[in-house]
Amino acid sequence: MDAASVLSRIESVAEGMLTDLAEGRVPVLQLARAARRSAEDSSRRPVVNDNGEEDIAEASYSLLGNQAKSALAYARVMVVLNTVHGLLRQGRQATQRDLYYTLLKPPLFRTVNDVNGAIAGAAAALRLPRWALGVTCAGRGAVAGRLRLREGPAAPWVDCSTAGPSGRALPGDLSSIARYGLQLTPGPPGPTFAALAAAAVAAACCTRRNAGAARDPEGGGEEGAWGDETEPGDDEDEEGGAHGGSGPGPGTAGGGGGGWRLPPGSVVLLVVEKDAVFQRLAEERVWEQLPCILVTARGLPDLATRAFVARLAAAFPPPRLIPLGLVDFNPAGVVILSTYKYGSDRLGPEGRAHTLPGLRWLGLRSCQLGEVEDEHLQRLTPRDQALIRSLRSRLGVAEPGWVAELDAMEAAGFKGDIEAIYHAGGGAGDAGGAAVEPGSRSYGDGGYGAVLDLVLRAVADGDVV
Repeated sequence: MDAASVLSRIESVAEGMLTDLAEGRVPVLQLARAARRSAEDSSRRPVVNDNGEEDIAEASYSLLGNQAKSALAYARVMVVLNTVHGLLRQGRQATQRDLYYTLLKPPLFRTVNDVNGAIAGAAAALRLPRWALGVTCAGRGAVAGRLRLREGPAAPWVDCSTAGPSGRALPGDLSSIARYGLQLTPGPPGPTFAALAAAAVAAACCTRRNAGAARDPEGGGEEGAWGDETEPGDDEDEEGGAHGGSGPGPGTAGGGGGGWRLPPGSVVLLVVEKDAVFQRLAEERVWEQLPCILVTARGLPDLATRAFVARLAAAFPPPRLIPLGLVDFNPAGVVILSTYKYGSDRLGPEGRAHTLPGLRWLGLRSCQLGEVEDEHLQRLTPRDQALIRSLRSRLGVAEPGWVAELDAMEAAGFKGDIEAIYHAGGGAGDAGGAAVEPGSRSYGDGGYGAVLDLVLRAVADGDVV
């Protein structure tokens, strides 16, 4: 939606307020408020239309009642609308932080929550995302790996594999994200990953042969039962393959392998919770072993980072790009995965507009902590336990593998950071782990190299949910 249309909407709201006052009525501001959704609902329907407007069933509520608190909230929204009107008329944008410092004047605005709530209210009143109002956020995201991008048709291409351990910073402006030109730079995997993948496929074939022999001791199985299974990706499950499934069945925590294999020629999009882990993998140049792109938002993903990964997924649908997540083994890690995959209700329609439907959980998971001593884990808090219950009810049948991990977490009473696997092989922070053996859970010699070992082995084994 262009600036002129947004200005017209703001002026219509102001005109309605003045008309109500002139005719002796208490002015009422109706804000769009979408109903809380489950993960299953989120995956089934779009949430915005082509104009960026809310396109789902919604409830409305009046912001102005007889209480002074409601009147104050109404005044805050109108002040934000007036400020946004001025910005748009001048053709300018402002970050949410800029607005905070501009508007922070008691008694109307006392805290950052007052400002943020009023901005969200203004967007809801107009039924538009914040970016349409010219309000942006400072970028938190970074990208590295097998991707080239440019900031417009005339700009030079930038190779993200040369950005260094910190990666290339992503802007907070969604319009800048939308202008990016994108190119994958796929290539053959490195020798370590290739060996692990070959061993995993051979092990799967051996398991199936043994199972077939057990069913038919005379060797009279179906002709061609083993087909081309030595090629990675050929035994991919059509329903729950690299981009469609949601992991093992209910109550099954642990390995998610079996039917999943990384298709040949694919690039993994690995979203990483922690900046320190992102930097470690970038320093190890993980993409030289596993063709991949690393993205981090340094915790809970901001809107711009989510828009970036959603744009990547739309530009390179599976099997060209396979999204996987690497987060802490705790309820907050599952919240991060869910936010990437299903969006967030907190920001209204724009919070649900940028999703990563094919995302699967690579780690850190219960089966990957088998050799980590309790001293390197943390006990669940009452808040963690409450969050587990909330996530279980929201994820429901949409993510049985994730729910099974939450069940395992709750049963054990422990949670763990990604860095806990530094100690999985007895390492204590050494500069790098030894090459991991297929089927091993010790991740080399531990230490910093254990994260790289975990990623390579999990993808090679198809160990995702």
